[in-house]
Amino acid sequence: MNAEEILDRFFLSYMPGKDSVGKLRDIRLERMNEILEVLGNPERNLTLVHVAGSKGKGSMSSILAKLLEGKGCKTGLFLSPHVFSLLERFTLSSSFFSDEEYLDVLNRLEKDLGKLSFRPSTFELYTAYAYLLFSMTGCTHAVIETGLGGRLDATNTIDPWFSVIMPIELEHTEILGDTLEKIAREKAGIIKRGKPCFVFDSEKEVLDVFLSKGKELSSGITTYQSLVKSVVRKPGKWNDKLEIELESGRKCTLGTKLKGEVMGENIAFALAIAEKEGFLDDNGLGLLSSLTMPGRFEIVSVRGKTVVLDVAHTINSTIAFTKTFSETFGYGKEKRILLYSSLENKKHEEMLAILSKTFDSVIITRAGSFKKSNPDELGKEAEKYFKSVMVIPSEDEAFEKALSIGDIVAVAGSFYLIGSIGELRHAQLERSPQNT
Repeated sequence: MNAEEILDRFFLSYMPGKDSVGKLRDIRLERMNEILEVLGNPERNLTLVHVAGSKGKGSMSSILAKLLEGKGCKTGLFLSPHVFSLLERFTLSSSFFSDEEYLDVLNRLEKDLGKLSFRPSTFELYTAYAYLLFSMTGCTHAVIETGLGGRLDATNTIDPWFSVIMPIELEHTEILGDTLEKIAREKAGIIKRGKPCFVFDSEKEVLDVFLSKGKELSSGITTYQSLVKSVVRKPGKWNDKLEIELESGRKCTLGTKLKGEVMGENIAFALAIAEKEGFLDDNGLGLLSSLTMPGRFEIVSVRGKTVVLDVAHTINSTIAFTKTFSETFGYGKEKRILLYSSLENKKHEEMLAILSKTFDSVIITRAGSFKKSNPDELGKEAEKYFKSVMVIPSEDEAFEKALSIGDIVAVAGSFYLIGSIGELRHAQLERSPQNT
């Protein structure tokens, strides 16, 4: 087995039962502190950046890591969830470590687990493993994306250089709360005393929460609006060109494979943060031009067909996906087909209604086997909006059908769907930084 297979088997063996997740949440930080103490607190060897939010936190984390790399900092990057490979969670500024490094750190982790007073969960181990990996491989910096929320997230045991909170949406309401204000309070948990925090949101009910927390902790809160003057984006099929002007007066022009209006704003925000904290330079801008992220409006070619991969799974991200798709491909004569699935707890009808304005035909399938999805029920809902609906439960068979009838195939709706299609996974790993 290779490193990914060995790590995957190890972490899955610690997957908690569904009935234990809520119980673990309230004692998460105590558990994580014990794990880190047993490991010798490897996170203290790193200069850390902490990123939370409902959407955009993965891209922000990746962009900041590239900018730090451009400044000469050896930078670890911890993301979740992964799309194609477990190793996407633990990278060196989006490039993989060697198999030997991954396995050496796993061996060290396994040796110390017997010292714990409890059996850790998978995400607790993901987090601890990331810190240990970055420390043992000589990273000086690391960018850490939260898993769920912020206040009680396993990553919230660090003392960051600065933190970033990306836009807030109603998400995981059964855990984080049923209003934007309640969710904002959970995200605000990553704000640390005396440490800068950069906030994207401008909605009053959300911003008031962050400003209040910042005042309480003497943490300076800086907003997107106060840092970014303008973002002019010129869309292209494979790349977007960005002309960004910061409030400081600095102007930056760059090409990027991270397409769409939202990505342009995320890049502008990251550049402004980097300037504010002293790690923005031309080398970092150059590295950004080649940065890609699996499943974030990623355009690939499969058997001569254009395939667009997007993990949009909220209402706002679905709106952004359809807008970027229309900008990129216009309204030409190519036959477009949507391959779609969604987990059971998502707002299906609203998202299907949005997607139907861009696509006439949809193939509904499962969203992988890790979490529940119901293709038959989703198909019935889709019939209200689309001219043509097919339900093919097997993800691989559904993808094969989409390729056979479409010139442009969009695969969207879930991290789990994109990662479950064998041909996409194989193609993605062939293109990965480790193999190029």
